[in-house]
Formats: sequence, structure tokens, C-alpha cells
Amino acid sequence: MASDLSKLIQDGLCSTLTALLSKDAKLKETTRVHEKDLLDIQTLKIDSTFEFANITSTWSFIIPAYSASYIFNAMLGDTSDPVDVLDDDIADAISEFISNVSGGLTTMINGSDLEDLGTVKFTIGDKDIIEKNQLDDTENMFKLLIDLDGVDIIIFVIFDKVIIPFIESINSSEMTFYPDENMLEEIEIDNKEIENQEPENIENEIEKTTKTNNEEPKLENDDNKKDEEKDTDDEEIELTQEEQKAKKLKKLIIIIGGLIGVTILSGVVMYFLGMFDPEPIVVKDTNATKVVKNKDGIDIVKYKNKNTIKFSPSMINLKRLNARLEDLTKYEILTEEEIKKQKIEQEKLMANIKKEQMLIEFSKLNKEEQIVPKNIKEESNTTTEIKIKSKETEKVVKIDNKLKFLLVHSLKYKLFKELILKTNTKQARISICKNRDGRTAIYIGPFENRDLQIHMTKLIQDKQSDLQIDIADITQDEFNKRCDF
Repeated sequence: MASDLSKLIQDGLCSTLTALLSKDAKLKETTRVHEKDLLDIQTLKIDSTFEFANITSTWSFIIPAYSASYIFNAMLGDTSDPVDVLDDDIADAISEFISNVSGGLTTMINGSDLEDLGTVKFTIGDKDIIEKNQLDDTENMFKLLIDLDGVDIIIFVIFDKVIIPFIESINSSEMTFYPDENMLEEIEIDNKEIENQEPENIENEIEKTTKTNNEEPKLENDDNKKDEEKDTDDEEIELTQEEQKAKKLKKLIIIIGGLIGVTILSGVVMYFLGMFDPEPIVVKDTNATKVVKNKDGIDIVKYKNKNTIKFSPSMINLKRLNARLEDLTKYEILTEEEIKKQKIEQEKLMANIKKEQMLIEFSKLNKEEQIVPKNIKEESNTTTEIKIKSKETEKVVKIDNKLKFLLVHSLKYKLFKELILKTNTKQARISICKNRDGRTAIYIGPFENRDLQIHMTKLIQDKQSDLQIDIADITQDEFNKRCDF
């Protein structure tokens, strides 16, 4: 049985969108394309050719303008609304996106060890903007509906006949469902007729239809007919009475249940509000006072009789006191003196920690030199030492192992491609990656030397002086991490 690449293709699209845009991408459905899926939309077509060990297959990725514009804005961190018209910048960005998708698929296929297909490599073809209603060939064309953080985007894929046996799950998908216009018209007409009819007319029509459907052949004896009709009428009356009783019982049960629920809820609310707590004991001050003026005319308050309060343990409300103690934290229970002691102890601890840090730094700066010299020199990760011998002397030259890149916050692919050719570089290319802050940026490089790197910056500044250009010297590992290779 042939290998099935369906899940790898679906997962590869979603994982690339998630990694590139930092948004959660989930596949909602995969269907065969219906003619109505392509009505009145502008699309971008990009071909990707996959060369397996035994076969070569070309897949055409077709992205509607709305989906392409949304992906482009998300790559730049732009929150503006998507548009329905494509331009060159959007086309270049989507071409790079399809290149990343194809690269991810090749990595996943090669890691799956498929015996009948073997290893694979890919090449990206030309991109083509297709105007509205000009895409007629829908054979082996499938629609992938993807949920991207709550926004639905659509990606169409056309597979050639060579790869069809290896995408069994996708090939068995049903066509996108669109209801028939005749069905919709009939449903609308029926709804309008029902809305216009009065309730009595509707009941009469229902009775007529039931009578016509339940008509029986005429019997010879009319007396038997009358008896049967009376029996049926009596049964219907009995049924209606029982139904009425049942309805009344249901209403009573619902009303009683509602009242019980309301009382329970009100009781719970009153309990939490403290309505059932006993009132605190208030001791009235019965001390009588008298205001007397002294020689200077100042009022002095004098007590006629001082009443002392006789305290007894029975006056303590234990329930209220325990409830209050449970709400208190340890800091509320402590006295002011205890809190001051804790602050002093914390300050001492912080001072001891600072002293330890100072001792550690002092020990780092005042290390003793080794008596026995090292025979082997430690090499750094970013430089390499090369010894150049001559007849008289021997020189040591350090070579920088970092790659030389230019970091630009713009997606002017055509401009950058033209300028790279003018630098006569043989290995520099354009890559969509992320900077240290995690935002999408363009990496141009690596250049063979510093002169080419500086020459490229001058060419870009001459063409467009307002662009922000940063010289980024990074290692291969850092470049792979930022670009997710």
C-alpha cells in the first residue's frame, strides 16, 4: 500500500503558519473545490516542484487575495484590515511563505523514512497573479480551511496525477457543500406562506390533510360509521383532559421548585452577609458629666460619678471572635515591636547577601596566576588562530568565524534582489527571520567579506535612504535559531 502524505501536508501548513506568524493555526476542514469557491476572487498561484527518489511532482499553491493580505500583515506585525487586491510586495512575501512551507514539508517527509518515496528536495517556480473568474481547471484541486487565531483563511492546492495515489485521505474528501437555488427558493416560498396564514387557517388545513390522508373506503352500514366516530371523539376528549391535568401538574411543580430555590438562595446570601450573626453587646457609658468654667473662662468637663464596667467572660461573643481571628493574617496579629524586629532582621540578611556578592566579585578579579603555564591555548567560539611561518618570524592571525548579514525592516524583495547582483556576491541571499525582539525582519547575506557588506548598505541607502539598516554579525547557530532551520 502506498504511503499517505495527507497528514504531513496538512500539519506542515499549520506548523509553518504558527512558527512564522506566532499565531495558533488549526485545520478546520479539507474539501474538493466547488465552482462557487472561486467566484469573484483574485488569487496568487505559486508552483512548487518536489523531486522524490522515484517520481517528480508539481503542486500549485493558490492563495486568495484576502488570505494572502492577512498573512502579509501578520508577518509585518500590522493590524490593519486585509484587502481583496494583490500587489508585488504581497506576492513576494507569499512566495517566501510557500518556500518555507515546502522546506518544512521536505524536512518532515525525509524524517518519516518512506520507503516507496525516499528522500525529497524542492524548487519554487514562478508566481502568477490570476484575475477574477479566470481559473477554470479545478481537477484535483482541494480547499484547506484554516483557523488562524479566530480568523478563517483559505489555501487551495492543485496536485498533479502523479502524486494522487500518495494523498488518499485528501483525495477522498467530499466537495464543498452549497445548497441548490431551487431548494432555497422553495424554502423561502413555504416560509412566506406560513407567515401570511392565520393560525386558524393553518389548523383547518392540518385537519383537512389529516382527514384526506386518513380517509377510508365507504362501508355499506352507516350506523357502524357513526359509532366509530363517536368512540374516536370520546378518546380524543379523554386524552385532552389528561394532557391538561399533566400540564397543570407541571406548572405547579415548576412554581413550587422556583419558590424553594429562591428561598434557599436568599438564605445563603443572608448568611454570607452576616444577617444571622448575633448582635454585639454594647455597653452604655452612664457616667454623668458637668461643664465648669475656670478663672480664665475655659470650659472644663467634670464627671459627677464615675461608673466602672464590670467585665465577665460571659460577655465575650466566642463565635464572632473566632470568625474574626480566622480572617486575620500573621502580620495583623503581630505587634508593632515584632514587626520592627522582623524588618531589622531582613535588613541584616540583605546586608550579608551584598557582602557575599562583593567577596565573590573580589575573588574573581584577584585570582592567583598558575605557576605551571598551560600548554594548550583555549580557543573561543567566534575566532580561530592560524600560524603563518616565514624564514625569520612566526605570526598568529585570528580569523572571525561570524557570518556577515544586513538586517532590514522592509519587504522590498525586487529592490534587494537587484542590488545583491550589483555586489558580485556568490552566496548572499534574502531570508525572512526574526530579530532579537521576536519581530519579523529581512536578513541579507551572508557576505564573503566586510567590503561587500558595506557596499550593499551604500547601494540600499542610495535607492531608499529612509530604510533602517543594521549590520548583524552572527554565528551560524544564531542564524538557524532565528530562521527556524
